[in-house]
Amino acid sequence: MTPLRCDQGTTVSPFRFVLRLPALRIEINNRRHQKAGADRKPKLQEKKPLPMNEPTVFIVDNNPDICQAISETVESIPLPTESFSSANAFLEHYSIYRVGCLLLDVHMPEMDGLQLQRHLNQYKYRLPIIFMTSRGDIRTAVTAMKHGAMDYLEKPLQPDQISNLLKQAVDIDRKRQQLRLEHAAIQARVNNLTPREREVLDLVIHENTNRKIADYLGVSIKTVEFHRSRVMQKMHAHSLLELAEMVKKNDASEPADTPTH
Repeated sequence: MTPLRCDQGTTVSPFRFVLRLPALRIEINNRRHQKAGADRKPKLQEKKPLPMNEPTVFIVDNNPDICQAISETVESIPLPTESFSSANAFLEHYSIYRVGCLLLDVHMPEMDGLQLQRHLNQYKYRLPIIFMTSRGDIRTAVTAMKHGAMDYLEKPLQPDQISNLLKQAVDIDRKRQQLRLEHAAIQARVNNLTPREREVLDLVIHENTNRKIADYLGVSIKTVEFHRSRVMQKMHAHSLLELAEMVKKNDASEPADTPTH
C-alpha cells in the first residue's frame, strides 16, 4: 500500500488511518449527540392534579394577576387552590366528585359569574360559591345570594376575611360528598338489576304481596320469590325497610351528573 504524504513532507502509513476510523466515527457521533442535547429545550414540569378527595378552592377570574394574588392569599390559610381564567375553562376541568368551594368573580367576558352559578345550580350537590367583585352592586349581590351563594365579597380579599368562610364552605362540601358517594353506590346497584328485577323492586317497595306481584306480572309465586331474593342481594339490603330507604334516597336525588366529566 502506498504511503501517504502529509503537508510537512513526512510520510504516514495508511494503516494508521484505517485503525483510527472507528474512533473518529465514535467521536463524531458523540459530538452530534451533544449538539442535539444542547439544542433541545427543557420541558416545563406540569403541575400534578390534586386527588379527587383533596379539598380545593377553585378560583375563577379572567385577570391572571388577581388569580395569582388570591391563590397566594388562600394558600396562606392554608388551602390548596386551582385557578381558571374563565367559566368555560373551569367547566372543562371540574367534576362534581371534587371536594371544595368556588371563589367566583362576578364580571367576566363570555359567561359571567351569575351565569356560571345558574349553570351549576342545575346539578345536585353543587359546589358552594363565594362571589367576589371589585365593582359590586346591591342588585347583583341579592341575585347571587338568592340563588344560593354563601357570600358576596369585595376585592381585595384578606386572609382573616375569608379563612373561616372558606373552611366552612369546604366542610359543607365534604358532607355533600358523602351524599354523592352514597347516591352513586345506590345508583350503581339499581343499574345492575335486570328489567324484570326493576319491576319487582318497584312493586315490592309499594308493599305488594308476592301473590299480587305474580298476578300482575303473569308469573308464578316462586319466580317472584326468586327475583325478590336477587333484588335484595344486588341492592345489599337486609330488610324491606332498608330497601325502601335506598330507593327513596335515589328517587329524591336530582340529576347529579357533572357538567363535563
